Amino acid sequence: MEKNIGDVDFFKQVVKRLCKKNNISPQKPKFEIIENVMVISIKNHLKDGVDLDCFNILNLIYRTIGPLEES
Repeated sequence: MEKNIGDVDFFKQVVKRLCKKNNISPQKPKFEIIENVMVISIKNHLKDGVDLDCFNILNLIYRTIGPLEES
């Protein structure tokens, strides 16, 4: 389990740094491990619709892990 926690910490730091670089609050995404699955929660601040930052964070995550799937 320690390896998974280290992986989460590394991935968490990458996403938070990308958020800062793209002027997105790094507090929005929250990371946790539940039964060896990484769960990422993103806070939406709009009552109607989805906050644009949520889409930007999901795009950053996709661009980070997308290339890994091709390996």
